Amino acid sequence: MRRALLSGTFGLCVLAACGRGALEGLVGKQGAYLCQALALAAFVVALLAAPGATRPGHARRVWTVYLFLLVAMLSATYVTVVRVSASGWVYVAVMAFFAVTILVVASRRPDDAGDVPVTFWLGLAGTASVAVALLQQRELLLDTFPGSDLASMGGLVRPSALSGNYLHYPLFVALLVFVFLELWTVLRRPVHAVLAVLFAVAVVLSFSRSGVMILALGCAAYVVTARRAATRIRYVYWGSGALLVTAAVLSGTVHAERILSSVSLDGAGNATRVTKWFQAVELWTDSPLVIGGWTGTYTNVTENFGGGAAGVVESGFFQQLVSFGVLGAVLFYLVLGQSVGAVDRTHSWLRAGLVGGVLESFVYQSIEVVPFMVLFVLAPFVSAHLLQRAGPAAPRVAASPPGAVRYGGELVRG
Repeated sequence: MRRALLSGTFGLCVLAACGRGALEGLVGKQGAYLCQALALAAFVVALLAAPGATRPGHARRVWTVYLFLLVAMLSATYVTVVRVSASGWVYVAVMAFFAVTILVVASRRPDDAGDVPVTFWLGLAGTASVAVALLQQRELLLDTFPGSDLASMGGLVRPSALSGNYLHYPLFVALLVFVFLELWTVLRRPVHAVLAVLFAVAVVLSFSRSGVMILALGCAAYVVTARRAATRIRYVYWGSGALLVTAAVLSGTVHAERILSSVSLDGAGNATRVTKWFQAVELWTDSPLVIGGWTGTYTNVTENFGGGAAGVVESGFFQQLVSFGVLGAVLFYLVLGQSVGAVDRTHSWLRAGLVGGVLESFVYQSIEVVPFMVLFVLAPFVSAHLLQRAGPAAPRVAASPPGAVRYGGELVRG
């Protein structure tokens, strides 16, 4: 029963994470957000009820989350008193929810993780999202699933898929690329490699610079963190070849122009983005610095839940800086680091994808994107699933020379 509950809530959590746009037609936007939160909470409760052990370093993780929550509440209190605004508490509640769920999943090592059909649920969510997105780019299902962008690309569709927002879909799919690269590396099933390639292509086709940035930074992180020099050389070699082929295929296309515009101030929206970063620094200096002075003011979260918001600062890091101060921003990224640290060191692709996502959040405002954050929460569970599916590695025993026998662990000549 507990095993079925864990499997069912995992699937519900994944589908709800990428399916807000589908839920909006039934329960409205705020109701859809509530469904996503309840689905993630249900999985966390099922995980706590499942048999398992606690990962080492639990006390350190608890203290990090505790300190982050303390700084967040102090920041919201300051804003309530000084700026006479209670909207910061909505933002604190959302960030606290993500922090606590990360803590729980990063700390648990469930015995039944290997029995959960992780590949099925993630593959279903990813392929359904990509299929709907491709149909939307052919101008179908745009009224059925809201949130696509029809204006910024001169009539070309930036799809929302099932996510309800054209910015959310590619972040979710970009992280899935690394999940399926890890699945292929561990389980060696061709379908996993095919899905990883499909998802990577879908990110490029979506015109998402943030999604492509996750792919690029994640691949770079994999090469840098590879444990053997031979691995680095091999992937630099094959990666360079793949990059050249991709460049040749995309040369002169609108997709190439879109990707290259991410590193140019002349690119659409980039000058405004940098201006907002400088404004964020000014806002931070007009605050207590250590804690936040504008909690919940510069974020979409507050506006989505009916509160007042003054805009965005176009960066996850700067968003936390103005909301929680330098101490809160550092603590929040340490909380994200708990997911990275809880992924087994042998799962290099999965860890690299999370690192790429963290780095991307310094440039884009992705830390409030539910599908993106849910995959961060679930990554340690995916890692535990892979460890159990792969089984214990067989110890390597050196071959004995002719005429020798092994006795007490030592070679003895016959």
